[in-house]
Amino acid sequence: MLANAAIDLVKDQEYKGVSVMSQEEETAEMLRRACLGDIEAKLQLAKEHLDLVVELAAGYASQTGRPFLLMVRAGTMAVVKAADSFHCSQQVVFDDHVRIHVTRAMEDVSYA
Repeated sequence: MLANAAIDLVKDQEYKGVSVMSQEEETAEMLRRACLGDIEAKLQLAKEHLDLVVELAAGYASQTGRPFLLMVRAGTMAVVKAADSFHCSQQVVFDDHVRIHVTRAMEDVSYA
């Protein structure tokens, strides 16, 4: 019953004066705020891309034999830097920007 109510709410896109944003609209708003320098928006964008970090880390760990947690650590730091360095004037999609930073960070990882 609750699930049906939630589906109806999303379909209506408005419920008693409260607007519901789609995932794309929410991400666009977050990017807009991040480009204006909102630190909380940048951190939220970074958090939303941690699943990409884990996915890429698993691939690099299996291909290179490097420790998985080392890859995750490098990728996590890179995704935060990517969120901080992204500018809306760039002609690149934010997801691609993050992927580039994370991939480079994982390629640069060395361990003893």
